[in-house]
Amino acid sequence: MALQKNQVEADVDSDFDEKTNEENGYTPDNLDGEFTADIPEVPEGFSDDFENTFSIEEVETAMNNIKSEDIDDFNDKMNYENFIVLNKRDVTAFCYAVEPMIKTSVDDYGKCVHINPIDKTTVELSYLNTPNKLTMRLPNKSGKTVKPFSMLVSNLKKIVNNAYASIVFVEENDELNIAICDSLLYLETKPLDGDLYKFDRLETPHYMDKEIAMYTFKKIAAMLASSDRASEKVIVIKNNFAHFNTGFFAAKSKSPFVKSDDFILYKMVTEVLTLLSTISKVELRYGIVEDRLIVSCDGVIYCELPVSTGERVSEFYSPETENSLKFDASISIVNDALLRLVQITRSLDYLSDIINLKVSTEKIALSIKNTNQTKFSVYDFEIVEGEPERVGDMNMSCQVLLTFLGITGQNIKYSYTEEGLGIKNDFGTFLLRRTG
Repeated sequence: MALQKNQVEADVDSDFDEKTNEENGYTPDNLDGEFTADIPEVPEGFSDDFENTFSIEEVETAMNNIKSEDIDDFNDKMNYENFIVLNKRDVTAFCYAVEPMIKTSVDDYGKCVHINPIDKTTVELSYLNTPNKLTMRLPNKSGKTVKPFSMLVSNLKKIVNNAYASIVFVEENDELNIAICDSLLYLETKPLDGDLYKFDRLETPHYMDKEIAMYTFKKIAAMLASSDRASEKVIVIKNNFAHFNTGFFAAKSKSPFVKSDDFILYKMVTEVLTLLSTISKVELRYGIVEDRLIVSCDGVIYCELPVSTGERVSEFYSPETENSLKFDASISIVNDALLRLVQITRSLDYLSDIINLKVSTEKIALSIKNTNQTKFSVYDFEIVEGEPERVGDMNMSCQVLLTFLGITGQNIKYSYTEEGLGIKNDFGTFLLRRTG
């Protein structure tokens, strides 16, 4: 048998709930930016706290809670002379896209959005926090216009939180207001220079692989949040691969940038790319100009993000780290049995997170102890294919193993190396470093 229990001194409940994250977003019918997906009301996961990084699960929860059939503050009977009407789901996407950039802001420009009606059918939302730039062109349902204005993104988020299907900005007596039911509420604006938000859009000649982008940014890069070192929260794009290196894992996977020079993606940039790859339904395009990554999402969102090139690449990803991933993974076991055991172990708080993994020529043995180290269980997983290059044992985090089994999937092979447990799948190579 693939799974054999040698000794168990603690009962474990085998019932567990297996959950999957449903991916959803919105999509434009055309490049003018008419978003059509069912994206509903924002409440859960849509925080006004810019100090805390959102998770992509929170983004999906918020976007999936917006219902297009909600009550609308906009109706055909509105007779204001100057007003614009923006779709709530479009503005929600903008707020999430700029949220990682706002945490680095030092002035009002880095905390504000500039809202500029280009014509009676299109409104451009622009964000500027040098060197970060982001613009999004949204459809305007009013067929009218207002003067350009700037406001705090934090206030815009609060308005979005409390809006129904649309957000209505009304200009009266040279002031901006928000239409709520049949009344107007004064809107605080900021006297920023609108000319600073005018810039030429650079070309994005290359297509980004959306499937690999989702895997790279949403799955692997999510693990970087567990590191407390800023130097480890980067992705090194080198030789058309994405490289990761932290104290507890290293990885080399296919790069979503199908054609590019070597460069470094920092944490803030990765967060923006995670959001864009999640909401994009048409295409992601990119280009690199000097130390800037230029990205276009569905022809609607345009942004410029800072990256590092040249010698900085080798500083963050050494030859030693790259060599540690050059192992031959040939061992196969019954992975669904391992995943089930690890899921149950991690869910029970009386069991220790530190587990021992022992590799021999015939099996992989997993030793699990309770938190006070007085009882333990040993499970054997028969090696059904391949032969390990070396034998030995290592301690590792059960949570880390569980997370990586979720990242790599079931179709994987293993290797045991001097540095830890190696895993390979169709996307790349992963090394889970030993603990202690």
